Amino acid sequence: MKQQKLMLKLNKEHNFHLSLKVIQFSEVSLLYEFNEFLKDKNIYSKVIVNDVTYEQLQEAYSEKKVVLCDKNITLLLPLVCVISNDDFSIVKPCIPTYYHLKDNRIIQNLKTLCHKQNITFTSFKTKNELFTQILSSFMKGENND
Repeated sequence: MKQQKLMLKLNKEHNFHLSLKVIQFSEVSLLYEFNEFLKDKNIYSKVIVNDVTYEQLQEAYSEKKVVLCDKNITLLLPLVCVISNDDFSIVKPCIPTYYHLKDNRIIQNLKTLCHKQNITFTSFKTKNELFTQILSSFMKGENND
């Protein structure tokens, strides 16, 4: 019921949450590592895990922050989904998927899922490569306000 009220409020506010730059992570620990990476680059972000509130979204929108969310946040539309474990619940059609995995069986399952849904996917050997790619692809101009 809480999420339904939030949706109604966002609808009245012209769904501003859809214009946020959102990166969704399958694993919270990787989300926090990326948040630290952004802090080192002086890029401001808003971390949203487990539950989202209108105030959090309003703050991220008004301050033009990048939103980093975990797999539990279904309300936001991510620019990219980052997979680092065997939970593929955040993989969405038309949203690119980046992955940092070591287990070939999990990689094959992810590739099969992406092929079936026609989703682009990219592999990264190191976290630093992954973070650098996200930064260069989706955060251009964020620090030039």
